[in-house]
Amino acid sequence: MDQIKRAKMKGTIFGYITKHGGATFAELSKRIEGFEGDRSISADGLEKKNIFLWFSISTEAIKAMTQLLKENRIAIVTSEFAHWFYLMDGVYPLYRIAKSRRHYKKPRWLPSTINIKRENNGNCHQST
Repeated sequence: MDQIKRAKMKGTIFGYITKHGGATFAELSKRIEGFEGDRSISADGLEKKNIFLWFSISTEAIKAMTQLLKENRIAIVTSEFAHWFYLMDGVYPLYRIAKSRRHYKKPRWLPSTINIKRENNGNCHQST
């Protein structure tokens, strides 16, 4: 049953991002049932530095996102301007923005967007 839920979540996330040309974690939390939860998601290695991509995500959504990243179907893109998309979505975490990839004493947010991975698009990359 868990695999069925994960497959459905994965398909829903990918379908939404494809239809809308990209998304924020806030947008997916508001639009996809079961996406929001009590976990946090971080890019590889950044959790140890106390830097997170999003703070209210479900285990199922993390697993689905991880699969889509491994399959090279989506890319998480960080940008100094990404936080504006969250303001437009009306959901903004109550954490300070990580200005660099150094270690922080308290959790920091690394604003990012989720896009469809396109081989010929040099602007899409997974956050590391």
